Amino acid sequence: MTTRLLLCEHAEKLSAAITLKNHHSRLPELVNAAILLALHKRECEVPSSLTPADVFFREVRHTLILVLCLLCTVSEVDLPDTVVKGPR
Repeated sequence: MTTRLLLCEHAEKLSAAITLKNHHSRLPELVNAAILLALHKRECEVPSSLTPADVFFREVRHTLILVLCLLCTVSEVDLPDTVVKGPR
């Protein structure tokens, strides 16, 4: 794989991580549940000095795992009637 393609892939993952972090502040219950599931699947331990979100977002290469966990979690978490609006 060329350097250019690797950099593009990393940029896409950074963009996805930023978007997920923004949704984390809007829907913390949903995203926290997905983060915990993703960390559990990766068998990651969370040090007492960090939050699960800190541990997850420090490695953006695992962003796809969180997206898949969100799909699993969205039906299990009781969300208030919330409409998630995209960027304007």
